[in-house]
Amino acid sequence: SAHAIAFERLKAIAAENLVEQGRIKEFYEKLSTCLRQYIENRFQLRAPEQTTEEFLEQLKTSDALMLEYKQQLQKFLEHSDLVKFARYEPEPEQINESMTMAEEFVEKTKSEEHRVDVTQSQQTKGEVL
Repeated sequence: SAHAIAFERLKAIAAENLVEQGRIKEFYEKLSTCLRQYIENRFQLRAPEQTTEEFLEQLKTSDALMLEYKQQLQKFLEHSDLVKFARYEPEPEQINESMTMAEEFVEKTKSEEHRVDVTQSQQTKGEVL
């Protein structure tokens, strides 16, 4: 399922210890990508191929997510963009909050009805889970 894939990726990101190595930008890039892929797989929204601004604009008109989740997602993505593109250096508690928010978002929005064929999509992308 989409959420099982996301949880595995989140666990892998945490296991890389990027934050401890000072690779904060890379941590946020991977965390953001994980969440965007989950959103695409779970809600069929084209999150990975869009800028944050484009995605948030699409999200406004979508009824795929409740307002509460849209707001959480907006806050997360905007914070991630600050780290990735504006050289913002988050405090340790902000980094922890980002990971927690990603995990909670997946947990609260998971569904057994939304399954993903990872064999075909991952081979196409050349990725390995």
